[in-house]
Amino acid sequence: MESVLVAANVVLVLITAWYAWQTKQTVAEMRESRRAVVRPHVCLDLRTIGRDALARVENVGSGPALDVKTTARLLTGTKVIEQLEWATPVLRPGESRLLYMPKENPSFEYHRDQGATIDLSGSCTSAAGEAIQIRDCIEFTADMQNELAITSSADVSELLKKIVDALQRIERAITARE
Repeated sequence: MESVLVAANVVLVLITAWYAWQTKQTVAEMRESRRAVVRPHVCLDLRTIGRDALARVENVGSGPALDVKTTARLLTGTKVIEQLEWATPVLRPGESRLLYMPKENPSFEYHRDQGATIDLSGSCTSAAGEAIQIRDCIEFTADMQNELAITSSADVSELLKKIVDALQRIERAITARE
């Protein structure tokens, strides 16, 4: 009878150990899930306005990118044509910022013909305090030009006219108060 009790206790200890191990695994998965919910993903994108190309940094992750520090390099082969340091305290999910790069010659066709790439590297921190490395690279290719257009030149001109009109209305309102 005593050997049955010992065997039952051993089985109970093994089952308890297995449950403890399962609980530890569950806690680790939950912790990783919480981190993933607030993990930013900062990447590089390329946009065109008319014939000009602009680099854009965007947070496509689900959490904010904190203390973002990046370096963007315009390269032809291994030769650095331009380099731009960029930093911001916060880049919200879905938020993007234009880098106004390339500056010297923003023509998309020129950089495509040169076989240029833009390389982005840097770091940021997630809301959970996790250090995240940023690394992305994009090439100027013939296929992308039509896919990249933000808006046409006419749309940009129309938008600028609306902004000027709004600023003139604000100026008139301020002048009328004085």
